[in-house]
Amino acid sequence: ASSPIKSKGSGSADSKVVFHPSIFAPVASGIVALALAEGGFPDAVLGVATAAVWLLVGGLLLGGGVGLGALNRRLLALLGLFALLAIWTALSLSWAGDSGSGFVDLVRVLLYLGVLLTVGLAARPGTGPSWLAGIAIGGTLVAVLALGSRLLGFGGDEQLAVELQAAAGRLSFPIGYWNGLGYLLAMTMPPLVWLAATARSSVARLAVATSIPVVVALFLTSSRGALLAAVLGLLIAGRFAFDRRRLVLAAEIAIAAWTVTIIATAALRDQLNPIGAATAESLLLVALIIVSSIAVYLSYGRLDAGGEARPVSRRSRRTRRLTIAGALVAALAVGIVLGPSAFLGEFRTEQVGEPTAGTADALVSGSGRSSFWGSALSAFGEDPVRGIGAGGFETHWNINGELGVPARNAHSAELETLAELGLPGGAALLAALGLGAFGAWSLLRAETERVRAASAAVAGVFVAGLVAIGIDWTWELPAALAPFVISLALLCGSGLLAPVAAQGSLLVDSRMAGYEPLDAPTSPPPWVIRVGIGAAAVVAIWAGLLLALTAIQLDRSADRLARGDLSGAAEAARAVARLEPWSPEPSLRLAEIEQTASNLEAARRRAEEAVRLAPDDFRPWLLLGQIQNALGNPVAAAAYTAKARELAPAVLARPGVFPLS
Repeated sequence: ASSPIKSKGSGSADSKVVFHPSIFAPVASGIVALALAEGGFPDAVLGVATAAVWLLVGGLLLGGGVGLGALNRRLLALLGLFALLAIWTALSLSWAGDSGSGFVDLVRVLLYLGVLLTVGLAARPGTGPSWLAGIAIGGTLVAVLALGSRLLGFGGDEQLAVELQAAAGRLSFPIGYWNGLGYLLAMTMPPLVWLAATARSSVARLAVATSIPVVVALFLTSSRGALLAAVLGLLIAGRFAFDRRRLVLAAEIAIAAWTVTIIATAALRDQLNPIGAATAESLLLVALIIVSSIAVYLSYGRLDAGGEARPVSRRSRRTRRLTIAGALVAALAVGIVLGPSAFLGEFRTEQVGEPTAGTADALVSGSGRSSFWGSALSAFGEDPVRGIGAGGFETHWNINGELGVPARNAHSAELETLAELGLPGGAALLAALGLGAFGAWSLLRAETERVRAASAAVAGVFVAGLVAIGIDWTWELPAALAPFVISLALLCGSGLLAPVAAQGSLLVDSRMAGYEPLDAPTSPPPWVIRVGIGAAAVVAIWAGLLLALTAIQLDRSADRLARGDLSGAAEAARAVARLEPWSPEPSLRLAEIEQTASNLEAARRRAEEAVRLAPDDFRPWLLLGQIQNALGNPVAAAAYTAKARELAPAVLARPGVFPLS
């Protein structure tokens, strides 16, 4: 393992914040890599990430770098709940309307289970600061990349701006969805606050300075939900800050810089073109952000120099009140500059055009969340015991949705899970989230101030993540959800506790952890846990690689079809059909290829196969209508077309919204 980096805290000389590069570097790199890969949303990226995480788990265990000693009862319960969620998802494929979409959901749950297990194994007592630093570094780097794409002309949002004009002004790169990027940045703020109030020397100064690009990028996403998540996370992290004096000092400096840069960004926003090269206005804004960050770095370093933590005096309390008043005045000033429309309308229905072909393909629908949530509750009411099956919300929405826009997700992980997996799946997810909340409550009762401060920062990330998955489809964006999953594992594990060595093992102080029975080392025989982890690893690696391979082949088929290489397109599609015989996508693709080649009877057979695999999907029915019309069977064509319109009445009422595949 690499040598730890020690940063003297503001308290006693023997109390230090230790950062392990072997932890924070992989965490930051993973967040950035997933963000650059369209947020981890594409099936190929999701499959590769899942296989990679579980290979890492195997490597850690087989290599002897970690053992099972870190799996306390609460963490084991969390892992068990996610394992049950994965098992029920797999079982639901037998009654799901589209097993192909359900299989993607299964791989995603396995990815999160693997991340929870990895963090749980590696997060030993005393390593909490390293995980927070990894989240802070990763989120800050993503913010810098996002700003660079918009201000320096990288063109990261060019395709989104062309295909979804309603979102042209909202910063989305590199994740591909503005709200997803906003939630990632919101979850970056609590660790930055913790670093500013706890770490010494250049680390604290960097945390305050780098908050400026994070805040500006968050503002450019125009995500009110992310802003709410950021505020909640900051309040929780600030409430239990280790050194209130330093927190107030950092807030005084940072709020002034945030206000200046946000007002300048708002004034120049119309000149920040997502398409094309950098403009004079964007370069001016880049210069302002850099100068402001340097000024904050130097100012905070000078004012904070040389002091140990002191009790918060009456004067400090007055200063804190003035800081809060200043923040309110700053918010009012920004509101006056931007106008009320910038902060209203997050939940109103917006009619948007054709969906983008990138990450937000067939998922973005502006707002109208209440309609999505109502549809999810309606689906839950149809079969509350077992649900409509994994991946089934899209079909249910197409049939019953009130809005004429496509949507694959219910914009709420909890409601969508209830709809698709019924009470068993919904209860497993809600219980897992409840364990995280209980862990946060327990850790915030710790007697050690440093444990409380780090735990509050992690709890801030957790609460921001709850907002993200509760009112949006962030559950499908691993890059945006990574900090939340890490925080959930930390709150249930022992990484936030101070290390206590006794007889060669790690013990947990019940005064710090709340209830000893939940935090004691696991009692099940090691072989039971090992067999369970081994079985999960085999399944996850197989499923991840299978999903990645089939996604690559489908993309290859689409590219060859677009180039007119019908033979190559068919060969790639048939390979997918052999690997995933339960998915309707290869049959639908082959039907399109045969139709293009004027092999109408073969196209009809392939389309009928797609109907058999996904009878409630309107696309194969619509294609069958086209094929029958070409075969000279107008009656059959009308019947098939009518069936397609029955399965997607509102969506098909808007021509061009949904391609066949």
